[in-house]
Amino acid sequence: EVTVTKEAEASNGKIYQVMTMPYVRKSTNKSDGALISFYDITELKKLLGELDTSNKSLLRINDDLNNFVFGASHDLSAPIKNIESVINILSENIDSGNPNISNLLALINKAINNFKGIIKDLALVGSIEAEMLEESKLENFEAIFDEIKETVSEKVKLSNATFTTNFQDMEIKFPKKNLRSIMLNLTTNAIKFAHKDRKPEISIKTEKKDKFIVLTVIDNGIGISKNQVEIIFNRYQRMNKDIDGQGIGLYLVKKIVDASGGKVEVESEQGKGSTFRIFFKA
Repeated sequence: EVTVTKEAEASNGKIYQVMTMPYVRKSTNKSDGALISFYDITELKKLLGELDTSNKSLLRINDDLNNFVFGASHDLSAPIKNIESVINILSENIDSGNPNISNLLALINKAINNFKGIIKDLALVGSIEAEMLEESKLENFEAIFDEIKETVSEKVKLSNATFTTNFQDMEIKFPKKNLRSIMLNLTTNAIKFAHKDRKPEISIKTEKKDKFIVLTVIDNGIGISKNQVEIIFNRYQRMNKDIDGQGIGLYLVKKIVDASGGKVEVESEQGKGSTFRIFFKA
């Protein structure tokens, strides 16, 4: 005989969990009747119903926000392309020998490129949660890093940067696009924020720690002051106003890692370099 559990609603509207189990006498070790227990679960059912409704509302809001971000980034692309075309036509038909005009055109083109970068990043932000829900495949850290080195090869040549790698854990189940985004952002930042008095030396390694696979990126760059470490992951927060960028790279990194159930740690000292650790759930 087995225990049977059911739910029953009383005439007064209360909901009970009814559990029926066999009554076994110790002397004979045989079933001799049944024990019936009633548990009032009215409030629990009400709470679960409210949580379910809230969860559906949050999912709906999240979908709406993602659709808005996708739509906004798409809709903004067309007018910015038109402005870019007009500026190109204008630059061909005005006196380019005038240094003031040349400087203005350069500033306008820089602003347009920054705007295009922001639009592209907006689309990335909106897609992160959706991509994290998709089934991931095993990705290879070393293979992705080799792709990144090709992408940033010109920056590496110009900066004279050197890399040391130690991928103790080679593979992880993670969306490739998001993993590449994390590694690319950390690698390009290590080059971008190099110290002017020394060549960039960048160490990249992976290892297993408890229930995480940890990606560590260490550089010998300009470092980050203590008051900046707390805010570097804020959207549009730039670590150095003299260096180009939209200030969204590290925000994207943290957003991706948080969405996957991982965490990010930073150690840095101004003038001496930084260490970024990304904890991926194994």
